[in-house]
Amino acid sequence: MNKIIFLFCCLFFCSIQTKANDRQGESQFTIKFVEQPLDSAFVQLAKESGYRFVIQDNITNKHTKVNQSFENKTISQILNALLASTDYSYAIVYSSVVIYEKKIEQNSRVIQKKESKPFLIKGKIVDRENGDELWGTTVYIKGDESVGTVAKKDGTFSISTTNPNALLIVVSIGYYPQVISIKDAGLIKLEQTEESKKVVIIG
Repeated sequence: MNKIIFLFCCLFFCSIQTKANDRQGESQFTIKFVEQPLDSAFVQLAKESGYRFVIQDNITNKHTKVNQSFENKTISQILNALLASTDYSYAIVYSSVVIYEKKIEQNSRVIQKKESKPFLIKGKIVDRENGDELWGTTVYIKGDESVGTVAKKDGTFSISTTNPNALLIVVSIGYYPQVISIKDAGLIKLEQTEESKKVVIIG
């Protein structure tokens, strides 16, 4: 049983890595925003692109009007333009786009030494509502999907990096993905998706 679970986790992680490696072949979109609030633009972009948008933090300037047109642009190019003058950044996580505040990056920023040595980040991942440990959750370094790990049965994980400014991307089936500062990795609380909350187990 444990071998099956481990194999499933490995396949899930590999699918995320494959998606990241295929970024260069991202689909291109033609889309136009006319006097739209930022959050409305995300809704339209989600419909056009097929990506699920996860707003991790409240959009404080969501009423800022967007007037931009894009022709044959990738989702990354569109998001870079939409978020250029805002307080937000994004991460593409498999088939989701996570919008988060740039202050997460600023909060994790420290003075980087010329020679960075590997250091270990340890943490635990739980369900936000009931506190259950979320084993099998995938954790990897933003921008370097080759560095990743899977949480153990007790929800704990450890991951090594040489980047003191690194951000973690946390992905678990049935939960919204999150972008986390390594300083906040001690206890990560994931929120269930609306679809998973509606699932009824019979038997």
